[in-house]
Amino acid sequence: MGKIILFYVTNPSKEHAEKLSWSLVNGKLVACTNIFPINSLYEWKGMVEKGDEYVLIAKTLPGKEGVVREEIERLHKDETPCIISWEVSVNKEYFEWVKREVK
Repeated sequence: MGKIILFYVTNPSKEHAEKLSWSLVNGKLVACTNIFPINSLYEWKGMVEKGDEYVLIAKTLPGKEGVVREEIERLHKDETPCIISWEVSVNKEYFEWVKREVK
C-alpha cells in the first residue's frame, strides 16, 4: 500500500478542466486526471448562485503537492478557485504506477 495526493478542483467549463488536465499530465506533475460534470449552488458576493461546473480530480505523489497547487493556481481562471487536496491510501500496484508517471 502507498500514499498519494488527490486534488479536487472545480472548473467553470469542460474546456478549462481539460486544458488544466493536459498541462498537469504533460508536465508529469500528476499521473492522471478525471473530469466530472457537476451542478453547484453557492453564495458569491452576496448572491446565491447556481451553475454547471466541472470537477477535476488529479492524482500525484505527496512530494509534488506544493508544485501541483502552484500550477493549478497559475493556470486557473477563477477569481477564487476551489483547490482541495488530501492524502489517501492506494493499492501497491496503483502507487507504483503513479510513481512511474510523476517526475
